[in-house]
Amino acid sequence: MELEQESGHSRKKRCVSEEKWQFQDKWANAYFVEPHRSDKVVCMICRQVIAMHKDFNIKRHYDTKHQTYDKFSGKKCTSKLVQLKRGYTAQQSVFTNLAKSGEAVTQASYLVAQEIARWSKPFSDGEFVRDCMLKVADIVCPEQKTKFRDYDLKEQLGKRVEGLGSGAFSIALDESTDISKTAQLLIFIRTVTENFGIGEELLSMESMKDTTKGVDICDAVCRSLDAYNVNLASMVGVTTDGAPAMVGSRAGAVSLLSEKVVNNGGEKLVRYHCIIHQEALAAQMLKMKHVMDIVVKTVNFLKSRGLIHCQFKAFLAQSEADFGNVIYFTAVRWLSRDATLKHFFNLRKEIKEFMESKGQYVTELSDTKWLCDLALLADMNKRS
Repeated sequence: MELEQESGHSRKKRCVSEEKWQFQDKWANAYFVEPHRSDKVVCMICRQVIAMHKDFNIKRHYDTKHQTYDKFSGKKCTSKLVQLKRGYTAQQSVFTNLAKSGEAVTQASYLVAQEIARWSKPFSDGEFVRDCMLKVADIVCPEQKTKFRDYDLKEQLGKRVEGLGSGAFSIALDESTDISKTAQLLIFIRTVTENFGIGEELLSMESMKDTTKGVDICDAVCRSLDAYNVNLASMVGVTTDGAPAMVGSRAGAVSLLSEKVVNNGGEKLVRYHCIIHQEALAAQMLKMKHVMDIVVKTVNFLKSRGLIHCQFKAFLAQSEADFGNVIYFTAVRWLSRDATLKHFFNLRKEIKEFMESKGQYVTELSDTKWLCDLALLADMNKRS
């Protein structure tokens, strides 16, 4: 029975990490090695890391690969070891500096990316920032210019957006005309992580050079998503304003996008509208309807009749006015409120004179209180 009990016990396996082998100084001159971290040694000749602090393992490595170094002894051996250690230290410092440089570039790129996102600028502005940094570095610190050249914010942001779009996401679309009369489409992307963390970014701003039909808006959205490798099938919702090009039942951008998502294996989109801007809400809260009604009525008179419109533009050119025309106001196009009010206020004297010449008297243009309200509304929209 005693023999059976002894044979039944399994031998405990040795664990090298628990034996706590210590590096011995004699190994340095004998085998040209140095301690590496806590439980390893590194060969100064070939830079190979030897796993165990055991004389047998280190000697076997030396005898197999570096036996020719037996010719060094005494002071020559010590001098050779110092030389090898200097080479090893220099090599390690190169890799360390490269790693630190790479970390600094990455950190800088994310800081700039954060500012671009905070100010709701398009990702393409990253290339502009990079070019400016290169110009500054060329003058201030030319020796550091190579580090700035390695900086690629667009790629960093692209990876970030690609990660955002890997799960379900929704987009918001806003199309308005800028001061050069070019339609600009803003595309925002919003995602929700597994932990219900919400992320939102301005994906891109697309210039609509030609028409702004639903198919044009749909194509611009698809191009932007493709540029950042965002899976179209993961789109679950879209928010737009109430323009027909956006919400049209057949040829609207939302309908076309929903069809594309379904064709790519996704679900039918959940649709939301309208986007209500702060300017529109503020104008209503301030009860400035008495101002906007007169402005819209006057502008419509000046622009809706072809002959009167041509005469008005010729009158402005002859008067050398600040602006050559007035701008229509459209409630859906939120930027038009600012432009309409700005042009109307600056041309108020010319408008009053021209309207009187046509027998259309706008008495409000002679009312100081009404003009103050007009100035306030124009200034408020400009600063919003």
